[in-house]
Amino acid sequence: SVHSLQDFSKIVSDGLFVYFINFFDCNISKINTEDYSVSNLAGSKSSCGDQDSEIGSSARFNKFLTGITSDGGIYLYIADTLNHKIKRIDTLSGSVITIAGSGIQGIQNGNAENANFNSPGTLLYYNEKIYVYSFFENQIRVINLSTNPVSVNFFTGSGTQGSLD
Repeated sequence: SVHSLQDFSKIVSDGLFVYFINFFDCNISKINTEDYSVSNLAGSKSSCGDQDSEIGSSARFNKFLTGITSDGGIYLYIADTLNHKIKRIDTLSGSVITIAGSGIQGIQNGNAENANFNSPGTLLYYNEKIYVYSFFENQIRVINLSTNPVSVNFFTGSGTQGSLD
């Protein structure tokens, strides 16, 4: 099966499927590594927005999805950049929930549901934590999934563009 990928596509695999996002689309697709079939996991290519849902195709993401990572199990984590949120997708059911971010653009740590991000982008999952680089923060922040409630905290970066040795 041939599938058109747009620029800035991001991919991750769990061994059975390859999951991908396209920079200009509002959905997450999956490719079966055995038969190469492509199907929609969550969101809609033609309908953008901000909606969590138990049904993957009813969930909505904004355009310019820029980050995807996997916990190595059943969950994917998506940087819903323009909604300023981090969302979790259950790869078995397709359900989507927001795990961090109030949807308000800004920089605020603390309880994940009240935390603010400024255009979150690159994500990395490691040891029950998600490291988040946001485009306009010039910082890396960490979402700790093992705390109750889930928390967001500063990890590194001065908040000023540039580099230091």
